[in-house]
Amino acid sequence: MGMKVSVIMAARDEELTIARSIESLVNQTYRNLEIIVVNDGSSDGTYDIAKEYSLKYDNVVLKNIKHLDKGCVRPRYIGIESTDGEIIFVVDADAIYAKDYVEKCVACFEDKGVGGVIGKLRVWDPKTFISKYRDVHYRLRFDDVKTIEKEISEGRQAAWLFRREDYVRLGKYDQSLAYGEDRDFARKLLDSGMDIVYEPKAFWYHRWKEYVGETVLNNFEMGEQNYGFNKGSKAVWLKVVYFLSVVPVFVLSFVYPYLLLLLLLHSVPLVFTGVKLFRRAGHLKYRYYALLGPAVSYVYNVPYALGFIFEFLRDMAGVSRF
Repeated sequence: MGMKVSVIMAARDEELTIARSIESLVNQTYRNLEIIVVNDGSSDGTYDIAKEYSLKYDNVVLKNIKHLDKGCVRPRYIGIESTDGEIIFVVDADAIYAKDYVEKCVACFEDKGVGGVIGKLRVWDPKTFISKYRDVHYRLRFDDVKTIEKEISEGRQAAWLFRREDYVRLGKYDQSLAYGEDRDFARKLLDSGMDIVYEPKAFWYHRWKEYVGETVLNNFEMGEQNYGFNKGSKAVWLKVVYFLSVVPVFVLSFVYPYLLLLLLLHSVPLVFTGVKLFRRAGHLKYRYYALLGPAVSYVYNVPYALGFIFEFLRDMAGVSRF
């Protein structure tokens, strides 16, 4: 039957996607797996949907925990602690996985030097300019094996499947983090001499926030949660300062209209990036959305920068949210 795979799904308020996500996992061609759904105090129908699947399938187990507003690390940690599979597979409740995803990824562990595996990411059913731009970006990024392998070597990619023995040996997920525990663990794997490999034939599809309002709120929270993991990164701080500088200039432009010129100059690097993406995306369905790169960057990164700074100020005041 092969190694037992324990699938860990942390879910909070995912009633719109969790059924499709679980369905994609119970229908995997790899059969020796269990699915642990950790309901993180959802306030919608997530628990009820997950419960139906746990009653329908013997290998779907539902755990219900109180939400502590500490990010996804705690429910994932609890889920892993409740399993005994040789391979841990951490999944998202707003993602679906190709039927052979687990089969293709587990095969990589035949090499004893492999400590982690990731598959090829796609955008799940893009609807708006935000997700269609992301679709172009992710297709070009994940279709380039060398790019992903470089990101892996630099510790910028998480290992979604890994051996339990390595997880325990390297100290498990860092529960002091609100986000980024997966990349933190990936770096531990690399530092220990293990390899993380990219399996481009294993497809998975992730759904992100589609509309401006929900994207702004989500990315503000992402900025807060990522502070703990990224506070020591000069590159992240430069990016935060770059996008944060837009806020005072925009506000002051109502008094001093000539400052709008600074906003135009600020967007120049983003425009060049969008044009470069557009030129590379000649064969893609949503090619023209690449030109909206500057707009998408501001919708994503300005609220992220604000959230990051808010958590930095809380940290300095000794009242960190996480």
